[in-house]
Amino acid sequence: MKSIFFAVAMLLFGIAGCEKRPHSGEQPPQDDVSGIRLSYDLKQTRSAKRGVSFNFQFTEDVALLGKGVSWSYNWGPAQTGASIIESMEAHNMSFYPMAWNGSFSDSRIREWKRSHPETEYILAFNEPNLTDQANMTPQAAAEHWPRLVALAKELDMKLIAPAMNYGTLTNYHDPIKWLDEFFSIVSIEDVDGIAIHCYMASPAALKSYVQRFYKYDLPIWLTEFCAWEESVGDAKAQARFMSQTLGYLESDPNVAGYAWFIPRGSADENTYPYYALLTKRQPLSLTSLGTLYVNYSSFDKSSYYAPEEVIPAESFRECNASATATESGWEPYVQLQPTTDVTGILEIADMFGNQWVEYGLYSPDGTEHPLWVRYTAPSDAILIFTLGDQIVRHAFPATGDGNWRTERVYISPAKGNSVMRVGVMAGRVNINWLSLR
Repeated sequence: MKSIFFAVAMLLFGIAGCEKRPHSGEQPPQDDVSGIRLSYDLKQTRSAKRGVSFNFQFTEDVALLGKGVSWSYNWGPAQTGASIIESMEAHNMSFYPMAWNGSFSDSRIREWKRSHPETEYILAFNEPNLTDQANMTPQAAAEHWPRLVALAKELDMKLIAPAMNYGTLTNYHDPIKWLDEFFSIVSIEDVDGIAIHCYMASPAALKSYVQRFYKYDLPIWLTEFCAWEESVGDAKAQARFMSQTLGYLESDPNVAGYAWFIPRGSADENTYPYYALLTKRQPLSLTSLGTLYVNYSSFDKSSYYAPEEVIPAESFRECNASATATESGWEPYVQLQPTTDVTGILEIADMFGNQWVEYGLYSPDGTEHPLWVRYTAPSDAILIFTLGDQIVRHAFPATGDGNWRTERVYISPAKGNSVMRVGVMAGRVNINWLSLR
């Protein structure tokens, strides 16, 4: 029986006129999806921003991460291991050398650049305001800086400023203070980006921290991040943190790149701080967190889905993260998680309120089509589909916890390419895929 709230909502939003109806002799939608071709069309290009801070040891790791990760660094001047390097090249994964402190090796960076002339960036000193890292005052770092600037110019490479975090060096806990003093000694014109690290467990805190570095008017590289504070709680909390921060980082035009710390470390996926993207035992595979990192939307706006193709829910081209990325404060974005459905990779989880996603559609004729939506909902919900001036509101009956169902919505996308926005007007839903039939 539908709730009183849902009945009232139907009257308020005129859902009665949006009920599903048979077209051209079609049968009502069923839970059975065996008649739908469920081969996923993963059209999105890989995110150019997404990277990892990791010293690769196994070629399997490169293959597992390479689908969604475009670049890496390992705190050193080169990636070692001929088979690793060959695998990175095969997966078009860039490596960026780092000058870890003032004792960096000019020759090894030169050798890497000579063997890999496409390498674009040199990363500078690692956390100089931490006494157990590069441990350099701004003045000490400035003494070694001219040599690094000269090397970057010689090799025609872009130089990223020292990677800053909240520190332990006396008088330089604040990374902004360290950088301000550093740039009062050396020219900021010699750098092409600001590198920062962040281990706060709150997406809002991470965003606020990133925005502190807007003042330098340079691209920002978040070269280490994960939720490390004890408040992260468990693996599910780390996954929620990742999903929320990826939406923000992909949407903020001031962020040029970001790298997760760390795909595999001393802790496994079920041990604090729950950061593992890769399993520790053979056969090597992605953890559930790794699946999320690799397959999260790249916000690619070049892909459009034609009738009969399956649109993975995670392949949205925009979400409400884009609307608030550069503003202060925090607005929750759509959450992604590994799907519990019989097919698929990720699902939009618990979508509610003002949250929305957008997908690119291609219609060869511009006529009305049924849009199949694979979803689960704990209670009755109302979704709204917007295509230009066309707005379709549709009632989605409750499925019960963990039960998946397909629902048919009728839309009329414009002939050729168009964009469809999907939002929630009432209730909460999880979505696995959509398909224009």
